[in-house]
Parts: sequence; structure tokens; C-alpha cells
Amino acid sequence: MTYRIKPQVLFQAVADELVLLDPESGVYFTLDAVGRRMLELYREHDGSRERTVSALLEEYDTDAQTLGDDLDALLQSMEAEGLAEPVTSDA
Repeated sequence: MTYRIKPQVLFQAVADELVLLDPESGVYFTLDAVGRRMLELYREHDGSRERTVSALLEEYDTDAQTLGDDLDALLQSMEAEGLAEPVTSDA
């Protein structure tokens, strides 16, 4: 599934972490260094799960299934917090 990070979400790097804030709802979300990198690549690759996982494989010593599952879990957590939303393919 493809997700879109809501446009009002603000990003701030703090040391190796990334803090996301939705100023409208007051929800904030903190990512560790790996989560930060996942989200950076996801945004860089315009929400393409496949291209993001491919790029992550070049940086981390693990398999595509694990990286894909971790990326999915991150995006689902962001959706649960109201920071991202699923994108339908018929748009």
C-alpha cells in the first residue's frame, strides 16, 4: 500500500532522530536513526515502497522482506497517529 504523508506535518532533525509534528492536531512522532532514514528515502522516492526498499538494501545488512515489513509498520503507525494516509490507486 502507498501512503501520503499529510502536507501539514512538520519535520525536525534532532541529533540522529527525526521528530514529526502535526500542528493542527498536536500529535508528534519521534523516529530513531533507522526510522528516519526509512522516511527520508520514502519521501525521496515519492512514496514508492519498492524503490525505498531497494535503496535501504544498499545501506542495511538485512533482507528485502524485513525492510519492507519494517517500512510498512512505520507507515501504518504514522497512519494510526494521523500523520499519513493511504493513497488509492484510482486517484
